[in-house]
Amino acid sequence: MIKRELYVLLQQKMKPELLQHSLGVKKVACRLASSFGVNPQQAALAGLLHDYGKIYPAELLEKVAREHRLVDSTYIAEKQLLHAPVGAWLVEQELGVTDHEVLEAIRWHTTGSPHLNTLGIIIYVADFCEPGRSFPEAEEVRKFAFQDLTGAALKAVGHTLCFLIKGERQIHPCSWYFYNMLVARQGSRKEEV
Repeated sequence: MIKRELYVLLQQKMKPELLQHSLGVKKVACRLASSFGVNPQQAALAGLLHDYGKIYPAELLEKVAREHRLVDSTYIAEKQLLHAPVGAWLVEQELGVTDHEVLEAIRWHTTGSPHLNTLGIIIYVADFCEPGRSFPEAEEVRKFAFQDLTGAALKAVGHTLCFLIKGERQIHPCSWYFYNMLVARQGSRKEEV
């Protein structure tokens, strides 16, 4: 169970829109956790804290990332990604969260990773399609996330990759590996049928 003090702290530190988004991710993550046999407390905590790094300015995130060697050059080039790995570190350091699975879900929620477990995939999907997301691709993912988590994640990362390519942005290698892992997983499931 998440303690009331954490909610109070987040209300103080987060802008209302960010808090609303985090609560939306938490809600979707808990529902997905129930559907896919994942601990709902872990899903709630990871969903609520996935954007904790966004309460800090980009300059501070970059400074922490460099000082503690938390990221590679793609994160430095694409600064909007920094809040995930640095946020996971801050959640551990400032809030005392030590659950490795929760921290990994936070760390990889922007890029994905081929090593993500089901909790991590749930946070990735929930972040993409929580009710506050109004773009058409979010609705598409939202429609079948509860029936096919892998398929929903594959659609989400596919849309993200297309968006980044159209914008001529750098793509973190883990995003490609995550996509390939999901394609392979879907392919093996199709072969079983």
